[in-house]
Amino acid sequence: MSNTHVMTSFPRALHQPVALGALIDRVKSPAELRGDTTVSITAVAPLNRAVQGCFAFCRHESERGIEAIGNCNASVIVISPQMDVQPKPGQCLIRVSDPRGWFIDALRVLFPETATAGIDATARVGKTASVASNVRIGPYCVVEDGAVIGAECQIGAGTYVGSAVTLGKNVRVQTHTTLGGEGLSFHQRPDGSEVTFPHLGRLLIGDDVWVGSQSSLMRGILDDTLVGSGSVIGNNVNIGHNCRLGSGCFLSSGTVLTGGAVIGDLARLAAGVFVASHIEIGSGAWIGIGTVIYKHVAPNARLFGNPPRSIPGMRRF
Repeated sequence: MSNTHVMTSFPRALHQPVALGALIDRVKSPAELRGDTTVSITAVAPLNRAVQGCFAFCRHESERGIEAIGNCNASVIVISPQMDVQPKPGQCLIRVSDPRGWFIDALRVLFPETATAGIDATARVGKTASVASNVRIGPYCVVEDGAVIGAECQIGAGTYVGSAVTLGKNVRVQTHTTLGGEGLSFHQRPDGSEVTFPHLGRLLIGDDVWVGSQSSLMRGILDDTLVGSGSVIGNNVNIGHNCRLGSGCFLSSGTVLTGGAVIGDLARLAAGVFVASHIEIGSGAWIGIGTVIYKHVAPNARLFGNPPRSIPGMRRF
């Protein structure tokens, strides 16, 4: 059943119009322009909601993409050079090899970040915590004594940063996340009683890492938990004690790494992936949505399902 009225905040208006030429100069990436290069941008929107004055992009090169552009009245559209389409009167097409990436770069120009540094009055920061310059710590955060927070980090509201945590530069943590908590590790004695293993290691996070909301990254036990620089961790992700996450990795929402799992550089794990304890996933591997990994994964493998099966033609996600 189609809706006759759909609530939407798009087109999203700019604070003031931006001339296309000025945007091109600030993005500073190669682009071929076709059509009216004098247009101004007043708003942004997806193709199916764009009207005159809007800035949009098309990531598809198929007939479907060409049809979508033909039905769109946006003033500026970023497209692939392979698309055989002509601009309408008063319209400009920006042809680039990576339309989505170019569009993202342009959005950062059109909607610059406005976050300011500082510690919210409701946050609690330990006296011996080391907090570098230009750090933002949001409302109701807790940063324990001994934590180290690098320059230009942003810590979202309600986040807990434990005493055994070190954050590199420009780490961004969303709301209500736990960094450096203690995971579950029990030892059963001969008499059947259980005792928890003390966590003595740290959680070490490199530079330029993104951590989503309501995620939990545990400190190590007799080793450190490591997150490599440039990695992206989604919402509701669990990274257990002693895990090692390489550089440039991508973990989508709901992923679970149990204790001691090792993820190689540039690996990509889709939503809901489960990785068993002490399993290694090789560099560059892609693991599809909901996959359960209980055996070591070779570098650059493409796996999906339970049990996992090879999907060599898996598309990037």
